[in-house]
Amino acid sequence: MVLRWDFKENKKTQTIDTCGIRLLPGLRFIDAGQGEKVSGFKECKILAPSGAAGIYRISALERVKQEDEYFEEMMFMYKEDCDLGYRLFLAGYESKCIPESIIYHDRTVYSRGQSDYQVALNRKNKSKQVKKWSMRGQQIIFFKFWPLQNWKEKLFIIWLEIKMIVFALIFESYLLKEVFKVLGERKKIKTPTIFSPGKGED
Repeated sequence: MVLRWDFKENKKTQTIDTCGIRLLPGLRFIDAGQGEKVSGFKECKILAPSGAAGIYRISALERVKQEDEYFEEMMFMYKEDCDLGYRLFLAGYESKCIPESIIYHDRTVYSRGQSDYQVALNRKNKSKQVKKWSMRGQQIIFFKFWPLQNWKEKLFIIWLEIKMIVFALIFESYLLKEVFKVLGERKKIKTPTIFSPGKGED
């Protein structure tokens, strides 16, 4: 489990930074438990570890690597751990949060809540650069894994994309450049082959 470190006060906290990555409909990824107190933590199922602190089997990384790269080279930061985690999930690997193992992490960007209103409020504390990286990463994920989704998930993706574009048009128009950049680079985005599921022998 990753807890927040308060650099301002130079001390540990009992607030959860992340328990790992959760997958929501429409290829939307969130940090499980972020902002919650440890005392109220309930073990939850995660898709993958957060990039802030994850331990991976080398054999698993080798199975899902892309052209000898573990992380997607088109992503600088933000969402690159989601991309890797989703590839591991497609390959049949499971990830677990170990509450007994505690580390502390200082994060420049925090989120809390999953509703559209809460997501919008959270964006006030994010820098333009972070928003650009996040938008770019999400667009790459949409293109990359679209062919592997069923019709229901594709509808969720379309709805999420519409909301993102409308929000950007009204409040953060500079993000539209990131959308067009990814559109221009879409031929570089390769959908991974469907990996042979992990057998558990690794």
